[in-house]
Amino acid sequence: MDRAQATARTDLDAVYQRVWGAIVSHKLVPGMRLKEDDLCEAFGISRGFVRKLLQQLAHHHLVTLIPNSGAFVAEPTREEAQEVFKTRRLIELEMVRELAAKCTPRTA
Repeated sequence: MDRAQATARTDLDAVYQRVWGAIVSHKLVPGMRLKEDDLCEAFGISRGFVRKLLQQLAHHHLVTLIPNSGAFVAEPTREEAQEVFKTRRLIELEMVRELAAKCTPRTA
């Protein structure tokens, strides 16, 4: 990967994180249409870059791409949402266990 590709990858990651944050904080609500032109303008990026971004978001199930209609913020079913929360609880529990194992008694 050359320097230009690395920079483009970093830029894509930065924009991805911003859009991801907007989705999880409900600034972009489920079912909301994401217009390519608006994303180009908001982030100062090209249409090709926006398409890569939307593909990546769709790959992670954050956006639904509908041919000839556009991109929309995903609307998970109740079961999908429950699975996400169940998985998150398992991950967080394991993280707490690992942190607790690394703790040492406090000295006075």
